[in-house]
Amino acid sequence: MFRPGSWDLSYDGLVVELDEELHFNRYRARTLEASWTLRLPWRQNFLTYCAAHVAECFAAGQWGRRWTNDSATKMFSGGSPGELGGSGAPRWKQRALYDAIKDTLPLLDNPVALARVATHDDVGNTTLGAVLDGFAPGNSAAVRALVDARTAPA
Repeated sequence: MFRPGSWDLSYDGLVVELDEELHFNRYRARTLEASWTLRLPWRQNFLTYCAAHVAECFAAGQWGRRWTNDSATKMFSGGSPGELGGSGAPRWKQRALYDAIKDTLPLLDNPVALARVATHDDVGNTTLGAVLDGFAPGNSAAVRALVDARTAPA
């Protein structure tokens, strides 16, 4: 059964998904290669992140439930933890599928807009991840501008 999960943030007709390092790998890139994703305002940045940050994804997700879990194993085949050759990581595939399902929201007839941002995104002179982790001061105007730029209209 498909259960993409709840939205990261939902407020007044806008839902926001915040993606961290586990979302940027070859499986997510494949979901963003579909022609229907061309209108998604985060598409190109996320494809870039999938290529540039795969080592971070691997470092964070090569073990335990980050590699697989019972529901992911029921949906996808996979290799041993940390083995990207062959079948790869079932949970990475499942996460990519769930992200793609959520990406379809702007294609539906609904009153809700979707924004997708990443910890790798630049906000001012730092990244959104550094701001959220408390390593850099926040700039609310820059964060708002990022969300606005990444919002696919309802």
